[in-house]
Amino acid sequence: MTKTREAAAFNVRATGLLLKGQYGAALADLNHSIELDPGAPTPYGNRGLVFLMTKHYAEAAADFGKEIAIKPNADSYVDRGVAYRQIGQIDKAISDYGEAIRFDPTSADASCISSTRGGFRSMSRVTSAV
Repeated sequence: MTKTREAAAFNVRATGLLLKGQYGAALADLNHSIELDPGAPTPYGNRGLVFLMTKHYAEAAADFGKEIAIKPNADSYVDRGVAYRQIGQIDKAISDYGEAIRFDPTSADASCISSTRGGFRSMSRVTSAV
C-alpha cells in the first residue's frame, strides 16, 4: 500500500471515530494520516473538526487554515470562522464567512451563520463524508 493510500485509510477510519465521539483515537489517526501525506487537505479539515468538538478552537483555526492553504473551499472557511468566533476573533470570523460566500455564493452555511450553530454544522460535513 502506498503512503497516500495508507494516509487516506487512516483519514477514513478517523472520520468514523469522530462520528462515534472517540476524539482521542480520531486525533491519533489523523496525526498519522498527516505524517504520511502532509499535502492532503482533508485530514487537516477533519483534525480541525476534532479540535472544534473538543473546544480547542485555536488549534482548529490553524488546521482549517492549513486545509485552506492546500485546497480552499467554502466549508473550510465557515469552519475556521466558527473557530475564530469561539475565541473572540470576530473580525476574522466575519472575514472567513465572507470568503465562504465569495467562494460559494449558494452555500447555505456561509450565508446563514447563526449564533447557536457552533461546531455542529461541521458535524454535518463529517456525516456526509462517511
